[in-house]
Amino acid sequence: MKTQKERKPRFLFVSRWGDILDLAHATQQEGNEVKLFIEYKPCREVGGGFVPKVRNWEKKIDWADVIIFDYTGYGKKASELRAAGKYVIGGTEYADKLELDRSFGQSELKRHKIKILNYQEFSSFHEAI
Repeated sequence: MKTQKERKPRFLFVSRWGDILDLAHATQQEGNEVKLFIEYKPCREVGGGFVPKVRNWEKKIDWADVIIFDYTGYGKKASELRAAGKYVIGGTEYADKLELDRSFGQSELKRHKIKILNYQEFSSFHEAI
């Protein structure tokens, strides 16, 4: 039996729709242990039979050596996991804010002297028309 030092890393992939299946499968093909969580219920069939799936990714945190997030909205949890000493790829509160608050993202681009197109914000569909 392999000791923990001899075994390959364990990867937990946390996905909104299963978009990261190809990376999870490639990681498994390289001999690593892999588990995949797909949040959106209608997409949970994605990749059936390619990699092992879990219904509750948070119950697998202790199992995982590396946790990989493929979408926004997990930033706070990812930060907590990093603070607890976990290796985490993807997911930051800053990245969530950049993606979910477009005005903030535009202001960050300006702040770093990156040219952006002119834009206007609307608070309703009717206002935009």
